[in-house]
Amino acid sequence: MKQIILLVIFIASLFVLFGCTAESPTTTNDLIKLKQQYSVEEAFSPNLDIMNSYISELALLRSKSNFPLSSVIDAEMNSAQSFYYFTKALDESSAMQYTGSICNSLEYKNVLDYLDLAISYANKASSALTVVSPTEAYLLRENQAEIVSSYNSFSKEMKDSLLDLC
Repeated sequence: MKQIILLVIFIASLFVLFGCTAESPTTTNDLIKLKQQYSVEEAFSPNLDIMNSYISELALLRSKSNFPLSSVIDAEMNSAQSFYYFTKALDESSAMQYTGSICNSLEYKNVLDYLDLAISYANKASSALTVVSPTEAYLLRENQAEIVSSYNSFSKEMKDSLLDLC
């Protein structure tokens, strides 16, 4: 009997030691509060400063989370980064001068880099969305996979249009 009790205590200690205890409810509430704090429950903010802060907070939350919630945070963070870089590309492209040798301008190259990042993060978000468990999916936006797909396609279309200029 003493051996069984010691075995149970040992196994419980391993769970505590390696972080296998249930931290999800706290982290789940933290994710919900974070979305509310940045007002991004329904849609991301077009304000780049807000999005930059939100992404940083998501990264901190991700470091505290465990699976399966980590996949939700990965999907949210990659979606947010895709939106951020697409929005940044739109802002930069609207400030560009479309005359002369645009192809050699730093702004042109920056916009292409931002679009590449938007596409890359959209792909990562799509992958992360496939492993989100149905019990955790409520933490994401409705139709988030389609939204991420639209970031990806808009970014690719914009990149192709810019490449056609040169």
